[in-house]
Amino acid sequence: MKTTLIRELIAAEHSSRQMRKVVKLSIVDQVSFDELVKVFTDKDPELARRAAWSLGHAGEEKPEFVKPHLQRILKILEVPNQHPAIYRNAFRIIQNIPMHESIKARVFDLSLQYIVNAEYPGAIRAFAMSAAFNAGENYPELRNELAEVLLTLRPEESPAVKNRAGKILKKLNR
Repeated sequence: MKTTLIRELIAAEHSSRQMRKVVKLSIVDQVSFDELVKVFTDKDPELARRAAWSLGHAGEEKPEFVKPHLQRILKILEVPNQHPAIYRNAFRIIQNIPMHESIKARVFDLSLQYIVNAEYPGAIRAFAMSAAFNAGENYPELRNELAEVLLTLRPEESPAVKNRAGKILKKLNR
């Protein structure tokens, strides 16, 4: 059965080759993608961490498959002390998907929490910036708030944070 194969592939090996296999298998249909999300939300932190990489890429390729899982993914962002891969790939997915109006404020607030916390790696914070922009793009007050946050980032931020902040600020100033 294809769905147990996804779990087996993730458990067997953690490599870019294996990640690509899992992505290819999981984007065939919604059921397969659902299985990947199931592994991502697994109680086993190692399996969840490994699945995060595949899910991040699969979600980019098939954003329409993410929609039924968006609430679960947002809940994961609210859980402290997880492996950075979990947060990074959750934001990787969220940064580009169309969002229902009802969750935009939640996505925006969660994103800001990660952006301002310098303890998170730069990639997480960079993806969170794009997610915040995506959520607040059509709301002038949220655009202004995001711009204020980005302008207060420290000069010693990582290149990923500085680069993404610059790109988002340019978009906000249009």
